[in-house]
Amino acid sequence: MIPEIISQWEERKHLLGEYFMIQLEEIPDVFSVSYLDILALTFKYVITGSISTYHDATWTAHRIISINDDNYEGTLILIIPPDDNAPLIEDYLITTVEYGSQDALQEATGVSDYMEIAFGMVKKLKPLYSHAY
Repeated sequence: MIPEIISQWEERKHLLGEYFMIQLEEIPDVFSVSYLDILALTFKYVITGSISTYHDATWTAHRIISINDDNYEGTLILIIPPDDNAPLIEDYLITTVEYGSQDALQEATGVSDYMEIAFGMVKKLKPLYSHAY
């Protein structure tokens, strides 16, 4: 966990919850999101401030890289590049999602389910690379 990101989550998670609430109320029969969508929405609504630990880096939702074997089950790897013209490798973030035949996203029906999925990805965010390795 990255403490500054968890702080941003605590301060602004209600904005993401409001988005899900509106979508589920307006288009409940067709509302559909992927793990990538949820993470992008999290960076759009929640993780919007700079992080001093990461050279005051900020990240944008539209640049997330997804690595997926497109199997019935597996691990989805999501890499979030910093919003910078010349980013440092240690400013990239990574999170993962394990999915399968009965994963959380397929069974999500309400705001709390989507928020739990989002927070799970937020808790697993870490630098792609660290000089400590």
